[in-house]
Amino acid sequence: MTNHHSAKVNKSTKISANIPLLKTKLKIYATALAVIALAMFIYVFFMHGLDWFILAMAIIIAVMSEKIFTDFGTYLTTLNNINDVLLMANNGQLTKRITKTKGQGEVKALSFANERNCG
Repeated sequence: MTNHHSAKVNKSTKISANIPLLKTKLKIYATALAVIALAMFIYVFFMHGLDWFILAMAIIIAVMSEKIFTDFGTYLTTLNNINDVLLMANNGQLTKRITKTKGQGEVKALSFANERNCG
């Protein structure tokens, strides 16, 4: 799901140099959340022994972190498709459409606004 076209656009202006993209930020935050949950459990385990409540909460937080990362993949794919369609529209190709946006709320609205403006 890497987007080489956006990188080409940004390299010429140097506006977004060294700023992580949305997918990278999401991966960093989701991983940090899971690591913090694990560290919390390890700390409590070594200081006070096995605590089932803390273990359960750490597992729930880690699972939520994974779910957040995987569920946002569809949004990132749609945003990538929107970017591709806009780049194609800039080149005069107005035949590409954005599909598979069911249940994506604002991202779906953005894709439909893009379709109305491009063709």
